[in-house]
Amino acid sequence: PGRMAHSAYPVQLFVRGRSLKVTSRYEQILPIYTRSGTLYIAMQLNPGVNWLHGLPRGRYRINNRTINIR
Repeated sequence: PGRMAHSAYPVQLFVRGRSLKVTSRYEQILPIYTRSGTLYIAMQLNPGVNWLHGLPRGRYRINNRTINIR
């Protein structure tokens, strides 16, 4: 697999249950990868708080961080 893409600007990530709260100061795309490195979703972010609900359980790679959804 090639290098994983990152968001253009920093984001803050917070997990609540099976939802992911992403705070961004800019409109941008946030690539979310599975643990194996496959692109799961490219999330369109708006400035402020963005939610992604109903993620399947597992580990995800976002901006070089591992996020656990339980």
